[in-house]
Amino acid sequence: MDKHYIMLGNGGHARVCRDVLAMSGFKEIGYVLGKGSSVDEPASHNKYLGTDEWLLEQPADELLLVNGVGGEPDAVSRSIVFDKYCSVGFKFATLIHPSAYLADDVMLGEGAQIMAGAIIQPNCSIASNSIINTRASIDHDCVIHSHVHIAPGAVLCGGVVVGEGGFVGAQACIIPGIYIGSHAVIGAGSTVRKGVENNARFVGK
Repeated sequence: MDKHYIMLGNGGHARVCRDVLAMSGFKEIGYVLGKGSSVDEPASHNKYLGTDEWLLEQPADELLLVNGVGGEPDAVSRSIVFDKYCSVGFKFATLIHPSAYLADDVMLGEGAQIMAGAIIQPNCSIASNSIINTRASIDHDCVIHSHVHIAPGAVLCGGVVVGEGGFVGAQACIIPGIYIGSHAVIGAGSTVRKGVENNARFVGK
C-alpha cells in the first residue's frame, strides 16, 4: 500500500520540502502544526489536518512524515520533532531533489533532505534528519551526523566531519579534514581552517 505523506509545519522550509516532493512525483495529503500554532493556509491551499495530538492518533504504518521544521542555528525544535515521532513508530521520508547529484555509494539516513543543486561526492554519509541545502557541496569522505544543517552554497572539502546538530552557514567553506563539533555554528561566509569544538561559534576567515 502506498504511504500518505504528511508535512510537519507550514513555513518556509516546509514549502521547500513540498516542492521537492512535487518534483519527485509525490504530494502530501496535508500538514500538521504543533499545539498552539496559528494556521496559515497560503494560496496553494494546502490542507491543515490538525495538531500533533491529532497525528499521534493516526496509524503510523500508513504514513510517511516530512520534517518541514527549519534548521536554523541553535534550533532544537527540528530534532525534538524528529525524535518525538520516531519514538512512537512513525517514519520520515528521505527527500532528494531531482537536480541534486549523489554518488552511487552515498549513505543517507532516515529523513535526510537533499535540496536543489546539492552535490554529494563518493564515500559520504549523511545521517538522519540532516539538511543539505540548495547548491551545497559535500566532497569525498565527509561524515555528516544527525540533525545537521548545511546551508545554501556551503562547501565542505574532502574528509570533513560535522557533529550532531551542527550548523554550517551559507557560503561557508570548510577545508579538508576538519572536524566541526556537535552543535557548533559556523557563520555565513566563513572559512574554517582548523577544528571547531562542540557548542562553539566560529565566524571569520
